[in-house]
Amino acid sequence: MAISQNEFSIYPGQAYEGQIATLDRPRVNSGIADDTVWFGRAVVRGAAGRAVKAFTKDSKAADVVGVSVRHAAAMSYDGPNTGNGASAMKSGYFKGQHVSYLRDGAIRVLCVDGAKAGDTVSIINEDGDNLGRFTHGKGIELNCVKWRDTVPAGGMGWIELSGTLSVSATPA
Repeated sequence: MAISQNEFSIYPGQAYEGQIATLDRPRVNSGIADDTVWFGRAVVRGAAGRAVKAFTKDSKAADVVGVSVRHAAAMSYDGPNTGNGASAMKSGYFKGQHVSYLRDGAIRVLCVDGAKAGDTVSIINEDGDNLGRFTHGKGIELNCVKWRDTVPAGGMGWIELSGTLSVSATPA
């Protein structure tokens, strides 16, 4: 008889960017990529309909729809971009592919500068290799999202998304 596993917390050192951390309540949505979307990075609304795109330095917290996951939304003959050589750690979906992103649930992401359990999650909004990755205390804050565990700089951390990622301090 097989054992059902719904949480992946035993070997956190083996986690990867965009790994769904628990199957308790994940809500994975999909959209068509307006550009290349890397795994485990913030995803924002795209140009039209259900399109999505990578977080940019001009993105706002209200634009964020979730975090890209390594979970195929649709069969594609060219497959996700898994990278090789120097780009092996930078992999994701090509323009025009179906992008899967987590809107609600727990996911593993790279924490660039480190964070303590309970700290708010911020998205790095500076151009460079870490654009769209997560940290605490700099960039665009997702004030409804917290780090579940203490994470060293450059380590893989667990964040919980609840569908509501940020609430504006001033009414629109």
